Amino acid sequence: MRLERWLTKWSTRRLARARAEAYALDRRPGPLDICTVCDRTLHKRAALLFDRVYIAPGVDVQEEEAPPELTFGFREGETQIVSCLHEILDEHPPSGIRDENFVDAVSAYAERALARAYARGGCTVVPSYPSYLSFEAAFSGGSVVAYEGALREISIVDDTKLSWEQIIEFRRDKESVRKYRELRLWLQSGLKANSVTEAADIIGTKLAAYDWAMRKHGLITLQGALTFVLDYRQAGVAALAVAGGNVAAGPIFGALAGGLVITGQITAWALGRYIDREDVKRGANCEVAFIHDINKRFGSP
Repeated sequence: MRLERWLTKWSTRRLARARAEAYALDRRPGPLDICTVCDRTLHKRAALLFDRVYIAPGVDVQEEEAPPELTFGFREGETQIVSCLHEILDEHPPSGIRDENFVDAVSAYAERALARAYARGGCTVVPSYPSYLSFEAAFSGGSVVAYEGALREISIVDDTKLSWEQIIEFRRDKESVRKYRELRLWLQSGLKANSVTEAADIIGTKLAAYDWAMRKHGLITLQGALTFVLDYRQAGVAALAVAGGNVAAGPIFGALAGGLVITGQITAWALGRYIDREDVKRGANCEVAFIHDINKRFGSP
């Protein structure tokens, strides 16, 4: 069959490369890292969701423009690829694959083989696909389904407008690290889904609920601040702050200009609203807070 012949040639080349001296570069992930194998076009988006992305040992990491600390690949993993590919072909023989799906099918089998090979080397590796094939159900299960569903939910991120420097800055943020840890634990142990589509639906529903809560909080904050300032204005305390200006355009800034009394009141009120906002971040549906932050920061307007 055409697909099997192509994959056999691909795996033979990989084995030859794995034996070459160029594979001296060893980028092993940490024991708790969640890694992904994916098409090159997905590297940046995947680096937002996973600890590391796969780049074959021996490939010039700088050529790929990916920071080495965000990538993985080592010789022992590469030497397992051929046997893993044949196992997967035996388990899921390709059938009914049309010419228009051929490239996707090659990618799916190859990435699954890479993921299994590196898993045997002690890594937690999840394959991520640029498209979803008819035989995805046979290939997906457990946390793999969850992570693919999560990746689909951040699909609005435009890789071409995203730099590695932005990714590194985002990942270094302590709050992002906490949110990512919560997301990872939930995907690994709490998400129950039978397919990528179902996982994406579950994640999307939670994401919409979380986003709604954050937006609702923002509206409450604005309305409360406006009411607060207007109350003081009616009492004559903030007359200087709002004289000749538009209160609705910047109620808090106007209040702060009115003097220490208003400043203290507004600060106390704002602190109370900030605590409420933290409750939203750590409350219901907070598992997807990390995805929400990615969409908000890097998503298309």
